[in-house]
Amino acid sequence: MRENRTSGFLEGRALKGVRLLDLLIRDIAAYVTEYGLSHLTTGDIMKMAFDAGYIDESQGNTIWANMIARKRKFGYASFLDYLAEHQSE
Repeated sequence: MRENRTSGFLEGRALKGVRLLDLLIRDIAAYVTEYGLSHLTTGDIMKMAFDAGYIDESQGNTIWANMIARKRKFGYASFLDYLAEHQSE
C-alpha cells in the first residue's frame, strides 16, 4: 500500500471485507464504488462503540461536541440526535 499525500488516506489493493474510513466521504467515494467496499461514517463507528458498551450517551455527546468544536460537520447537533435517527440500525 502507498500513502496518497494529497488526500491523506491509504490507497492500495482492495481485499474482500475491507472497510475504508474517512471523515471526507468524497475522498474515498471512488474507492468504495470501484472496489465494492463498505463505508463507515464517524457516527457509525460511535454507534458501534455505544452498542458494544464502550461509551455511554454522555461520553458520546462529549466526543461529538469536541469534534464539532474542531469544525467537523456531521449533520446532527449531538450524538443523541444521531442515535435517535439510527437506533434501529
